[in-house]
Amino acid sequence: MNNLAHTAIVGIHLQNDVVHAKGAFSGFFAASAAERGVVAKAAKVIDAAHDSRRPVFLTRVGWDPGHEDLVANYPLLQIVEEQRCLTNGTWQTEFLEGIPVADSDHVITHERVSGFSNTRLDVLLRASNVQTLVVFGVATNVSVESTVRAAADLGYQIILVEDACSSTDEGAHSASIASMGLFAEIVTADDIISRF
Repeated sequence: MNNLAHTAIVGIHLQNDVVHAKGAFSGFFAASAAERGVVAKAAKVIDAAHDSRRPVFLTRVGWDPGHEDLVANYPLLQIVEEQRCLTNGTWQTEFLEGIPVADSDHVITHERVSGFSNTRLDVLLRASNVQTLVVFGVATNVSVESTVRAAADLGYQIILVEDACSSTDEGAHSASIASMGLFAEIVTADDIISRF
């Protein structure tokens, strides 16, 4: 069991174009996130983190208007290029209604799959003396897993909130959770809240 003395929350892609029923990627992720109750569970964990004064980091993916900063070198990003979605400064990249974002929270916007890729996430975590990350979000097998693997390589201990994650379907989610069990302690939202 990981030590929670120097812990931060990392919520991944809880944003409109990824999870909302009217978002660009709704066909991939909205139904599974709704079925699993991801937004409500993520909100509970974030609220508990705020109450216990733990630092909260929320990552979102987005590109500048015009998407000149988009390198669409794989199918997922080619969808972004075709649809011109996930545009910074619009509803597309805003956090979902129901996700409690405090003024003290750190919002990390990135252009690649991992929340650590070309961002200040690692620097800000280290500046806060963080050693353990409580991670959750969408999609389990894409940005969540990529961020978890990067965090493990950077030396962080990781606690993954399994029931506050979702993917395209339960099979993809379960396979990813099984893989991440090699890098992270797997818990539920209620489990981690009880440890705060």
